[in-house]
Amino acid sequence: MKKVKSLLVHNIYHHFYSFLHSLSLILPLFSL
Repeated sequence: MKKVKSLLVHNIYHHFYSFLHSLSLILPLFSL
């Protein structure tokens, strides 16, 4: 159960990181 939870947290962080990364790519386009 603990392993599943850590996997879930890792998955959430991964999605959050990729979201931030795409956001940092998109934001400069809006600021033009």
